[in-house]
Amino acid sequence: MPRAEIEKTFGVSSQSLWKTVTAYKDYPQFVEGVKQVHVEGNQVTYTVSLMKEVTYTLKHTEDAAALKMTWELVESDFFKVNRGGWEIQPGEATCRAKYWLEVEFGFMVPGFVVKKLIQGQLPKMIENFESRARL
Repeated sequence: MPRAEIEKTFGVSSQSLWKTVTAYKDYPQFVEGVKQVHVEGNQVTYTVSLMKEVTYTLKHTEDAAALKMTWELVESDFFKVNRGGWEIQPGEATCRAKYWLEVEFGFMVPGFVVKKLIQGQLPKMIENFESRARL
């Protein structure tokens, strides 16, 4: 299963990044492709524009004390697997964080295509989270 991971030092505090990562309703304002978000408890339904407009629901698990958030696919007619997470190390002016993602589509897509798609979008998305956390 294709997996992408990025680890970097962010020029923001760990708390600022944590607040940005867990503000799911705000994602349409700064995460490219996210059109709409509906939060109900720990389940978040996203409408995104990928190759087409897609809606899927993820179950989010947050551990604020550890600055760790993970998700797991609940429902989708597009993804077969969608899981990932954020792990943020404490820091006042800067912090180190790791983002990881595993996806598998509900239809045949070669692994190298999926990996290229994910890795091509990942650096830009991470930059968007850092920019938003600076606000």
